Amino acid sequence: MMSCITAVMDREKALGQMLPSWTRVEKIKDFVIVDWSSKKPIIDNLTIQDQIKKYKNIKIIRVENQKYFYRCLAWNLAFQNTDPKNKILLKLDGDYMNINPSWIDCLRLTEDKLLDDYFITGASEFMSSSFGFLLVNKINFNKGYNENLRPIWGFEDYDLYKRIKREPCLEQSSKNWDGLNQILFFNIKNHILHLDHSEEERHQNTEFKDLIIKEKRGITLKEKWKNALKNKSLAEHLPDWKTSKYKVLEETEFYKRVELIKN
Repeated sequence: MMSCITAVMDREKALGQMLPSWTRVEKIKDFVIVDWSSKKPIIDNLTIQDQIKKYKNIKIIRVENQKYFYRCLAWNLAFQNTDPKNKILLKLDGDYMNINPSWIDCLRLTEDKLLDDYFITGASEFMSSSFGFLLVNKINFNKGYNENLRPIWGFEDYDLYKRIKREPCLEQSSKNWDGLNQILFFNIKNHILHLDHSEEERHQNTEFKDLIIKEKRGITLKEKWKNALKNKSLAEHLPDWKTSKYKVLEETEFYKRVELIKN
């Protein structure tokens, strides 16, 4: 039915809290976690090991030798390793804890009834840190996040939503129009808890980290918005991209270790 993905870099504590809250959700049939070069490999975490043994539907993909967390590549890699039998994608940030899954039952999803003409996202007006949530048919996720964007904070979600909105409806839909409706998860706080963390934790493994240090010294963060605008410009002027490729270094049923192949 549903594949769930997340990606982390040195966020072991949050992942250890969030994962057990989602693996017991019945409609989630496989869960893929990308470990983007964490200093301590996620697979060594005892909570993660316990969850793999208990549910046997979790796969860890570890990417070696990366200095910065590249969210677009990490989420796309997770998506590429989901089970193709499951037609719906639930994308979550690694600090989203499930506190009430009743919203899934409200959708009345079955193997025959998917998300034919809409997709669901978080919205900042309802929860400030809600861009990490996305529920969409895999066919409409298409290539996923734009890998032309720089590995910094800014604009990747807006760009993805804009492209999904342009996707034509599934052929079996009775609708005769193109494009999908974006549905905002307005009561998301009643169902998902965003685990607290500092700004340093948010940006500790990004190129944006140095700007956080400057802010503490009284220097403005105008550069932050310049970087977001750079990504906006890249998305508009370089709308297509080649999906990154990886060399497999090690693979078992529940674990894969890879290295990014430079273009």
